Formats: sequence, C-alpha cells, structure tokens
Amino acid sequence: MITAQKTLDTYPEHWIHVYTDGSAFKATINGGYGVRIQYPDKTKELSEACGSNFSNYEAEAFAIEAAVFQLTSVLSLYPEKTQNIVIFSDSKSVLEALQNGSLRNSSLKSLILTIDSFLKTYDVDLTLQWIAAFSIILIDLVVVVVVVVVVVVVVVVVVVVVVVILVVVIVVVVTAAAAAANIPSSLVEVVVVVVVVVLVVVVVEVVVVVVVVAVAVAVVVVVVVVVVVVVVHIYIYVFRTVRVGADYSTFI
Repeated sequence: MITAQKTLDTYPEHWIHVYTDGSAFKATINGGYGVRIQYPDKTKELSEACGSNFSNYEAEAFAIEAAVFQLTSVLSLYPEKTQNIVIFSDSKSVLEALQNGSLRNSSLKSLILTIDSFLKTYDVDLTLQWIAAFSIILIDLVVVVVVVVVVVVVVVVVVVVVVVILVVVIVVVVTAAAAAANIPSSLVEVVVVVVVVVLVVVVVEVVVVVVVVAVAVAVVVVVVVVVVVVVVHIYIYVFRTVRVGADYSTFI
C-alpha cells in the first residue's frame, strides 16, 4: 500500500490523472469498466457494460481505451486543458502486451490504434503505469503477522534460556557459598527454591507481557489493514475505478 501511494504521488498534480478498472463475471463474461479522469480543475467519471463476451482482460483494455476516447473528446473541445497524462491500471498483462506490441485480440488492437491516434493528435506525454492490486495488502498483512509471531517466539525463547542460565548460576553460587560457610543444606535448599520460584514468576510475567503486546500489535495491524482494504474496495465498487499511469513505450 505504501509503495502504491508512492507510485501515485510520483506524478505531478497538474497532470491529468486517469484511474481505470475493468472486471467480468467469473472473469470471463459480462464485462464492465469504470474510469475516473481527474483534471486539475474537475473530475469526470465513466462506467459502462462492455458486453456479454468480454473477459476481465478485455474489460481492462476497454477501460483504458474509453478513457483515451473521453480525453480526445474533451481536449478537442477545450484545447487549453491539454496536459501530460498518467493512466493507472492494475492490469499488468494488458500493460505488458502494450509494451510488447502484442496484437493477440481485437480489444488490444483497438486500444493500440486509439493510443497511437491520440499521441499523433496531441503533443503530450502519455504514461501508462501499473499499480499493484489492493489485494496485495492482504499479503502484507500475513507477512506482518508472521513477523510478529516469530519475534514473540524468539523473545520467549531468549527469556527462558536466560532464566535457566540464571537458575543454574544461582544454584551453583548459593551451594558453594553455603558449603564454605557451613550453612545447613536444608536452609540452602529453601533459599534455592525461593530464588527459583521468584525467577519463574518474573519469567511468566515477562512472557505474558510480551505475548499481550505482540497480540495487541498484531490486532491493531489487522484492524488497520482490514479497514483500509474495505474502504478501498468500497471506493472501487462505487466508482468502478482504480488510479493508474507510465510512459506508453516503457512498462514500469
């Protein structure tokens, strides 16, 4: 998520920012798209069904093409709005195909022709930027939780090892001192037991504190990430858009 935000923030605010998304039922049929075009002074949103035979891939390509069509229409009427453009898309396959000049289906052919026509008409930099899908946040969440668990385990093991070493050292020192001072063995045993009990209590308290803090951190991280994911997906499904951008000839 941080990486994604840095990617979004890389492009100047005075550029035209375009956010596209496309999807299909079961990824294969009834595709649709959403586009959000953010001009420096206003915002335009589009959404429409692509067709019953449109897949996710085709809907993603169609979303970018629809955005370019809309930009062509607006800039032809308001040439003063002409500005460099960044289009963000989470469809890595479509952007890679554009980079490679792939013509494997009609949607991609049409998109390439539309972009070429646009660039010949307007003297602007058009950037198509891949941005990771927001589901990647869930992977980050799993990584964070795993790291927290590993840290807790390591801390607990270290504490236990240190306590065991202390117990052994104390027993040896107390026994040696008692022998040198001719202290009855029964009294030595009592002292050792008391010391061991105190250390065990301290260890338990430390372990409990560490576990509670770790669990609290994990819970906070989970809650924050879940809230972010929910908000982002609500935004996507309400506006049917995703922020996008990159040089047409250079896939990033």
